[in-house]
Amino acid sequence: MKSLFIFAILFVTNMVQAIEFSAYRIYLDRENRAEQFTIFNESEKDEVCTLKTRHHEYQEDGTVSIWQGLTPPDNSALKLMRFSPKKFTIPAGSRQVVNFSKRRKANIKDGEFQAILSINCKTDSVNSVNRAVNLVANIVHNIPIIVREGKLTGTIDIKSAQVNKQDTSKIDVLFEPNGNRSFYGELTFQNESGEVLTKLPYVSLHMGVKTKVFNIDLPKTLKDEKLWLVFKEYSNFGGNITTKFQYN
Repeated sequence: MKSLFIFAILFVTNMVQAIEFSAYRIYLDRENRAEQFTIFNESEKDEVCTLKTRHHEYQEDGTVSIWQGLTPPDNSALKLMRFSPKKFTIPAGSRQVVNFSKRRKANIKDGEFQAILSINCKTDSVNSVNRAVNLVANIVHNIPIIVREGKLTGTIDIKSAQVNKQDTSKIDVLFEPNGNRSFYGELTFQNESGEVLTKLPYVSLHMGVKTKVFNIDLPKTLKDEKLWLVFKEYSNFGGNITTKFQYN
């Protein structure tokens, strides 16, 4: 029974890694009106996937909760975008492209609109050791959808960087965003020559967040030179800001 339990853990762990994506954010604006989002099935079994949308609510400290309103929030991206297909089977070792497009809609005020793409993929599998056991791995992935209308502005600053109290190999970096849009990019530790020593990809600060802390690995070798924390937005997701903070 113990060996069967261990097998179940390993099986579900492998299922978590079976689905991969071409990106971890979907972005649309007036210049980028269409986006192809690819889901890869890297397992040896077919995956049945269902795509739905939902909304999250972001507090000033970065805390995330599920939107509890009876209707979508005012900044819902659903009124400005469409996508298909919404249900499909991905054969083992294959992929599925989901097409997103921005709607042309009149009288929409400039702003950033958000939603969450909820991807639910599952596989039925019979344990070859004991065919009486049928395991179903049902993994839900949430991908942010950002749709921007008009020209938006924003700034982002690194306010402090301190050694994490629980793990001294990591640095707590405090961000303070401002403006009417979100931020998405990569945080790196660099030396004076611009060499990247450690990095933290996919740093995301949603609109409405006032401060948020991210953890980045401290470089293992600290030479007698200045070190910089550098945050740079991903240009293909509507950002062009780079901000620096001197660590020592």
